[in-house]
Amino acid sequence: MKIGIYFSSGKRSGGVYQYSLTFLKALLEIPGNEYIVFSSPKSIPDYIRKSRAFEIVNTPIKTYGFTSKTINGTSYLLTYLATRLRAFSILNIFSSFFQRKNIKFIDDQHLDLIFYPTSSNLSFLSKTPSVVAVHDLMHKAHPEFRELSAVGRWESREFVYRNISKYAYRILVDSKVGKEDVINYYKTNKNKIVILHFLPPPYLNNKIRRREAGKICRSLGLPGKFIFYPARFWPHKNHLNLVKAVDILKKKGISVNLILTGSKDADYSSYDCVFSFVKEHDLGKQIFYLGYVDNREISAIYKTASAMVMPTFLGPTNIPVLEAWSMGTPVIYSNIRGCREQLGNAGLLINPYSPRDIADKIEKIYTHPKLAMELVRKGKIKIKQWTFKDFTRRIKEIIDIYEKEKGLISKDN
Repeated sequence: MKIGIYFSSGKRSGGVYQYSLTFLKALLEIPGNEYIVFSSPKSIPDYIRKSRAFEIVNTPIKTYGFTSKTINGTSYLLTYLATRLRAFSILNIFSSFFQRKNIKFIDDQHLDLIFYPTSSNLSFLSKTPSVVAVHDLMHKAHPEFRELSAVGRWESREFVYRNISKYAYRILVDSKVGKEDVINYYKTNKNKIVILHFLPPPYLNNKIRRREAGKICRSLGLPGKFIFYPARFWPHKNHLNLVKAVDILKKKGISVNLILTGSKDADYSSYDCVFSFVKEHDLGKQIFYLGYVDNREISAIYKTASAMVMPTFLGPTNIPVLEAWSMGTPVIYSNIRGCREQLGNAGLLINPYSPRDIADKIEKIYTHPKLAMELVRKGKIKIKQWTFKDFTRRIKEIIDIYEKEKGLISKDN
């Protein structure tokens, strides 16, 4: 079969980029097909570019002289207005117009099937049968977060997910909770939904020795002991309550250092609010913001951290938990639907709305080495329950079923 993969994310996209790379690696393990990758070559690692298994083609993105930010803003506004006026056909016309070159380019490849590792309106505007990942439907559950629902954003997400639900050949979700959400919100046939759990990204070096990791951390100006949170500064990532927890511990005479990584340039970024609190409460010597860090550095930070603390307000699941388990780092994680199912007993659960509860769990990890070691042991067990072989097998099953169904349809015709 001739199979495509729409690789639209860049290296700084974090989890989606790594998830897309995992797709490519899985397809390398599934011979007998012709694979076309739609992507900028700069986004694809050398070992993938040099592989004879893939043909990499540039999609003809055209911005008509506007910046992507302007186009996104216009898209959000028009989607908002069209939804309010219930002029849904306008959304298809508008989307098809701005994506017309990409749509034609994809359809002209005459693919049997195309994978979208992240949701895209191309998946339903194109005629090519699609398998699409829906990572979360949190705009439905938490419209209070402006990065999900401010003018046009809620409507844009709703437009895309409703159409994916209707037209995709298969929908990929990260968990049972993710499957439940797609079924409940969009009345989707459960047989269309495939659970494809996340994997820890391969860029982490879990073989790094603690001595080397400590040396790298010192070169970054980090203290000897700290907790860690890797997340972009969206409000739903809840950096503020984590910093408040550090302040609570400080007032108890427990000095906890916190390392933060991830872009501060996010829609409705909480960065200024968080660091205003840091300044007001004289926490500057305990809170370290590093921004973007390379693979070697983040591996060292994980290996050295006393815990990875993730007080997010949103699920269903999150990749940093898998990263921490793979690196032997204890996990403190939000006690919310989806997240608690992902964690199981391999970490401590916190109420993300309560800085005091977050502080209490950090104190437990900081002051009870045996507890930390037990959580590391459970994390290592947990990470072995879903492997790259499982991931690859699940994708192969989708391809095999589609090929069989396609053959049956051809015979019937």
